[in-house]
Amino acid sequence: MQDSPFSILYVSPQAPDPSSHLLKQWGGDLWRAQSTLEGMSILKSLLPDIAILDTALPSHGWEELATVIKGREPDIPVILTGLSPNEQDLMAGMRAGADLFLKQPLCGEEMRRELVPLARRAAQIRSNRLRHSTAAAILDATPAPMLITDGQIVDYMNRPMMELANLGTTLKPRSCAEVEQTLPLVRLHTVDDHSAFARWVSVLMGDPQSEYLVRAGHNQNCDKTFLLRSMPLAGLRGRQSISFTDVTSIENEKRMYHRLATTDPLTGVCNRRKFMDELDLELTRAGRYGNPLSLIMIDIDDFKSVNDTQGHQAGDVALVELACLLKDNIRSMDLLARYGGEEFALIIPETDLEGASYVASKLCRLVDSTQFAIVPEMTCSLGVASFQKEDSVHSLIERADQALYKAKAKGKNQACKLEQASSQGRS
Repeated sequence: MQDSPFSILYVSPQAPDPSSHLLKQWGGDLWRAQSTLEGMSILKSLLPDIAILDTALPSHGWEELATVIKGREPDIPVILTGLSPNEQDLMAGMRAGADLFLKQPLCGEEMRRELVPLARRAAQIRSNRLRHSTAAAILDATPAPMLITDGQIVDYMNRPMMELANLGTTLKPRSCAEVEQTLPLVRLHTVDDHSAFARWVSVLMGDPQSEYLVRAGHNQNCDKTFLLRSMPLAGLRGRQSISFTDVTSIENEKRMYHRLATTDPLTGVCNRRKFMDELDLELTRAGRYGNPLSLIMIDIDDFKSVNDTQGHQAGDVALVELACLLKDNIRSMDLLARYGGEEFALIIPETDLEGASYVASKLCRLVDSTQFAIVPEMTCSLGVASFQKEDSVHSLIERADQALYKAKAKGKNQACKLEQASSQGRS
């Protein structure tokens, strides 16, 4: 009759007739019940591909059975059979979701004509149901959040994705805009360069097989870091899968090594290597856009005497205290670094020579007026230079160093600026 066998629930109070043998021969599995109670008992543990219900069942038991079957799986064909249809039974059958009425006695040819298409449909529904449930179970068990979308509607999200987006447990199609709004992402361009990634579904759909490093939410201190991937789905025109692979441990390790490589271990500010890289970037930006840029070199006055009289541990404490004081009194866009020994460097973007001189003088007075724990009367000398055309990293540092030497020569505990480039070096 067909390629795949299927199961039939046949509930009739009448004794088995030849049609029952035909059903069993064609269908593969025939579950026979002679009462509504027996039919209900079968349905507790089994769900047929086709149900044939006799309208002769007492107290409209067939209607109760049809309602239960359709409630569990609306696509299962329900066939009513009886000696002769009446309008009342037909209307009740329609309300219960019945698909067809076959007049008794059931003959082989009529059953063949009616059951073959229904059987094929039932087998296909069963196969699809199994395939979809298996695929959904696998995807729900996968730890990586993922979704399927055509760029407008999100057709499917697995359970980890719904938990990540805080969308509850109700699986339903949602607009991409809704999902993007519910799950805002922060894109990690580098370890210390972050930006909002609000239209992430749209960006990924326009760049198949792309990869992005992101954090969920606006908070840069979010615990989870993901590798976001997009992949076209073969056989599903216009649809792509978007997956989130948890790379938190890898990124945490990367950030740790980056921090070790760019941070001074004693003071916690940037080290000389980070300072040189950032100054090179700022010089390039200033040269390209014509924006002002200044550099302040800061040196603790008479620091050697601290180490000689109080020991190097006392000197270390003084360095840490000074670094904290300076860092707390500069802008977030400024960069403070330990240049070497007792010398610090401060990059001040978007600030000209006069503005940087004001900042240097303010910091000088602040240090002079602060009572430190180990060296109460610590002072600093500061040298200020601003970016000029054709400046290099080394030429700008050299001019700021010359201004610092000038402050030392004039008596220390003051800030000096260097107006013009000079070939005179620091001795």
